[in-house]
Amino acid sequence: MSAEGILGVLNRFSKEQKRKALYVILLVIYWAGGYFVTNLLSQGREFSIMHSVVDKWIPFVPQWIYVYMAIYLVVFSPLLIVKDFLAFRQLVRAYVFVFSISFLVFLIYPVKMMRPLIVPQDFSARMVAVLYSVDKPYNCFPSIHVSAIFLAALVCLRVRWKSGLFILISSIMISVAALYTKQHYFVDVLGGFVVALVGYDIFFVRSKKWQQAGISNRD
Repeated sequence: MSAEGILGVLNRFSKEQKRKALYVILLVIYWAGGYFVTNLLSQGREFSIMHSVVDKWIPFVPQWIYVYMAIYLVVFSPLLIVKDFLAFRQLVRAYVFVFSISFLVFLIYPVKMMRPLIVPQDFSARMVAVLYSVDKPYNCFPSIHVSAIFLAALVCLRVRWKSGLFILISSIMISVAALYTKQHYFVDVLGGFVVALVGYDIFFVRSKKWQQAGISNRD
């Protein structure tokens, strides 16, 4: 496509839509970049293990990988559901807060996940092996994935409760999958949920900016 053609496509979008797209791109870069940098910095350091009785009860089931990977569809879903630009910016701030708190804890209190030895006998096990090779066993507590998806669920419940209910159920299933795939300890999941609640409370319950946006439930 020529430069004129690209400019023509871009001109079809409003200024607000372009700004939203820029926010999303920067947010993804911050999340992915921060996650992998803190993971890299945690390697070789002293770490804690947060294995509990609950983790002993939960076996390793590689088939849960398909549910776990749905996180990348759920995590930024509110960015599509929230239409009001003021509310959208507030949502981005909440994500940045949640990510930043998680990155800080990762650096201060490294936790390492004790993963099982993978024997890639089927496609599910091979998928888990690939995940393990890309996502090293650090950055566990609090679970940044759990905090992000529950923040998504809470915001969507407030804006469009039907969509929010679906995302909430998806978030619960993904959290369970994180345990069965041995991506996280049970305490990690609880910690991620608490971070999501704090972020939601600060940016959507107490915030005057959110109240000024005048967002109401439209389902």
